[in-house]
Amino acid sequence: MVREAKAQKERAERERKKAELEALLIEGLESGPAVPMDKAWWDTLLRDVDEKLNQRGVEGGLGVSTLEELETTIEAAGLREGAQQRVST
Repeated sequence: MVREAKAQKERAERERKKAELEALLIEGLESGPAVPMDKAWWDTLLRDVDEKLNQRGVEGGLGVSTLEELETTIEAAGLREGAQQRVST
């Protein structure tokens, strides 16, 4: 009985999270025109994040300022394979 209640609670939580994600996806789709996420977009984003972190006193900021530096950091940390596995599951 307790096991069934726990399973039901977990199913309800998964459904709640799924509904929340769907709402966020719809909000994003309806938020305006698409923006190409090319290399220039990523480089600008990384520079902006780095600048904001430095302004907040985070020593070293983000530590990367271009997409290439981010990819190199991900590779060096061995995170590429794990990220790809999470995306594919």
